Amino acid sequence: MQVSQDMTGTMPPGGMQGTSTRWRDLLLALAIALFSFGSAWISLEDTALGVSPDEWAHATYVHEIATEGRLIPDYAGSQILPGESRGNYLNHPPLYYSVLGLTGRALGWAVVADYGNYRALSAVMAALGIFLWMLTGRGLGMPTSWLIAIAAATNAIPMVPFLAGSINNDNLAYLGVAIAFYGLVQLRYWPRIAPYIGALGVLTTFLSKATAALFLCLFFVIWALPQLRHASSPLRNRHLLAALAGVALISSAYYLYAIFAYGSPFPNAMALYPPNPPAHPLSFWSFAAEFTRQMMGRLPTITSHASLSPLDGWGVLFWVMLAAPLLAWLLSAYRSRRAPDAWMTNAFMLALATSVLAHVLVVWNSHLNAGVLSGMQPRYYGYALPAIFIFCFLQSRNAAAGKALLATFALAAALLLSVAPSMTTRLQVRAQLAANVEALRYPAATGVTPLDVQLNLNGAQAGYVDSITVSDGTARLRGWAANKADLTPAPGILVLTDGQVVGTARTGKPRLDVAEALGSKPLASSGFQFSIDNLPPGTTPCDIRLLAEQSDGSMAQLSHAGCAPPAP
Repeated sequence: MQVSQDMTGTMPPGGMQGTSTRWRDLLLALAIALFSFGSAWISLEDTALGVSPDEWAHATYVHEIATEGRLIPDYAGSQILPGESRGNYLNHPPLYYSVLGLTGRALGWAVVADYGNYRALSAVMAALGIFLWMLTGRGLGMPTSWLIAIAAATNAIPMVPFLAGSINNDNLAYLGVAIAFYGLVQLRYWPRIAPYIGALGVLTTFLSKATAALFLCLFFVIWALPQLRHASSPLRNRHLLAALAGVALISSAYYLYAIFAYGSPFPNAMALYPPNPPAHPLSFWSFAAEFTRQMMGRLPTITSHASLSPLDGWGVLFWVMLAAPLLAWLLSAYRSRRAPDAWMTNAFMLALATSVLAHVLVVWNSHLNAGVLSGMQPRYYGYALPAIFIFCFLQSRNAAAGKALLATFALAAALLLSVAPSMTTRLQVRAQLAANVEALRYPAATGVTPLDVQLNLNGAQAGYVDSITVSDGTARLRGWAANKADLTPAPGILVLTDGQVVGTARTGKPRLDVAEALGSKPLASSGFQFSIDNLPPGTTPCDIRLLAEQSDGSMAQLSHAGCAPPAP
């Protein structure tokens, strides 16, 4: 294939912009990043800990660093929270867990009680990645309006904000890939500084996620090899070579340590699927067909422990949105192969396709060894967003066909964004979790049950109400309750409002912080979370009273910092 001599591209329209233009680009990228963070925040707020993909396993590694004085997770002996009854099966490199865990240690965050803070930090990583992709798109000459459409389309894919608002190491890998490409594109402007920016992104990726690291390696090989003989090749930049040498040195140091300490560069505390070869394994082509079916079926959904389909009824529009940029690339890949940055675009797409092929081979091998059909998740390729949209439209931005496809793409993205992922996903998340959050109802006046005066109140404090909020006739409560005799979760909770029995609630929510503070592992499930609807007007948080059932039949009281201590 014949390519231009300088494959980082010539100066694009808008490259080396004036100061005001650069500030506009920064403000645009910041606005888009804030919008992306806001989309992630919706999922962050409304999704219980552990619902997002593998979140308990990821959170366990973060907890080990935040509380046990570690720098990397306990790969050899990690037991997944909250029950610590199963070995941790994740074998990802440690950087994400180290960043979150050390931050939590410094700020005093408990993983279970303060999981929202850790999720917010993950959402910041994802938003920063989109921020850098917007600047990278401008550096490549993409018009501002096109980048706005691309950002809208990225956030209209349901899994993107959902995963960004969870504890998951994918988010740091996405940021690492974005940093790497930002540095690569800036080579033409900052030949001395940009190589080290790109190298930081490569190193971040290498120490966060193997799948994203494989993609970067494939891209660099495909992009770089044809340039070796050209005098103007960026590979002759000594700063680039020095930066890559630093990446190789640091990442090799970690992986050599992992091999020495655990016998593998990707250590497992426990195999997710034990060896169990199937009696009748699928052929490779049958497996590839199943791989394609599952990946396409899951692409417009949120696949996790609670599978959601926020785009039900909008599926055709979703596929139109995804098909438009791919068609734009196919129409321009050969015709514009000598244009500035064309080889970077084609190398990106070829590397992505090769990564998918490697994915198929890995999960097929897993099928042959364990007899399962697993590991087929489109979310593994989140690092390619929104880059795939940028590169697909890059060479057709001045062509009539490209503009028409972009208009179709933008319209589909705008329509999808109006229904997902925010409100539709929020409602489905709440519906999925309804069975896990009790909802009590204040009784009608004729059905009031007065407080039984013979209740045995022992006066002991047996828990705490962390928060009570009352809004529009609904109270939401969260806290923990224990049986004082043996420091186990309280068998039940009696709920009273204004001296009237509303009903009973259950413990069972994770409260690792309570278990640690009181030195009792069973209390890791002593938490409760429930709501009370139809409250009378004027009800305040202090009108709601909770009693924890004790093993001797008595009822102990729960206190709340915002209210006076309950009477004995």
